Order: sequence, then C-alpha cells, then structure tokens
Amino acid sequence: MFRNIENAEKFVNVIYQSLPNIFKPGGAWMLSSATDETNQSIDASAVSPDAGSFNNSSMSPSAFPMQGQWTEFYGKIRSCNLFLANYDIIPNDPNYPERKARMRGEVLMLRGYYYFQLVIRWGELPLLSQVQNPSITRMISTTSATPSRK
Repeated sequence: MFRNIENAEKFVNVIYQSLPNIFKPGGAWMLSSATDETNQSIDASAVSPDAGSFNNSSMSPSAFPMQGQWTEFYGKIRSCNLFLANYDIIPNDPNYPERKARMRGEVLMLRGYYYFQLVIRWGELPLLSQVQNPSITRMISTTSATPSRK
C-alpha cells in the first residue's frame, strides 16, 4: 500500500473520518443537543445512547454516548503510527514534490488531535508512537506519569 503515493494518500484520507461534524459523537443526534444550545427532536435512545442521557443524568457505563470514542480514536492513532512507520518507503511525487511531506504533516496533526480528544475525556494517557496491536487499546489505562515525548 505505501509503495504507491496514491494509495498512501487514500490511507491518510481515511484517518480523517473520525473528525467531528454536527452529528458527532452520537451519530443520530447533534452534539449541541447535549448542551442547552438545542433540543433533541428525535428519540434515538432505542438505537444508541443519545443526548438525552446528558440532559437527564441517565448515563451509565453501558449507556454512555461517547463509549466508542476510546477505541475509535486509538484506532486512528494506530493508523497514524502505521503511516509514519512506513513513511520512508512512500515514493515522492515528481509532479508535486511537497506532497509526501504534506501528508506527513497532516498525519502528525491528526495524531495530536486524536490524543487531545482522548485526554480531554479521560485525562493523561501514555503516548504511543509505535504501531501497536489493535487489542492493546482495551489494556491502556490513564496514568499520572508524564509520557516521554520522542
């Protein structure tokens, strides 16, 4: 995949899929419905936990509107690390010499963004800068130690 710059760029584009939009994080409801900005007009609680869980204090570990974000964001961080681990084998684009470096910059920014989203929800976390087995996200816990920055 990374031996072709077109495929590498498609890989980077997929990393963008978890960025927020007006329907994130719950899917069927607007994020602002979890505040006093808007009022949720549909009841999606039968399908998934919704903004009403925020408003009526009915959140629980099994009905937490953002419960999938831990795995989703660590999956995107893993994708970022996978791209960075294979960066040296990505060929340069003779028609756009800055393309490869631009993609690296995007991936570094996205990795930082996804870490920031995790930290604001769960506190300090270990900084994973190497590709990890996907199942490790279930074993990561918050830490009070400051992660080393490489």
